[in-house]
Amino acid sequence: MPTYKEMYLTLARAQRDAVLILQEAHQKAEEILLSSDVPDHLHMVFPESKESSTSPPKDETEQP
Repeated sequence: MPTYKEMYLTLARAQRDAVLILQEAHQKAEEILLSSDVPDHLHMVFPESKESSTSPPKDETEQP
């Protein structure tokens, strides 16, 4: 009969290894993206704000 501790540790180690592999792949993908030129069609476009982005947020409790 298998011991639950052995089963648990086997699973925990495999999960740790999987997370490390995914983190490494994510980091490599980010490095590839940052080191390359991004085509124009992949740039994110944000709609223009009605208020200037340099102005501080208005306090709604202020009276005009």
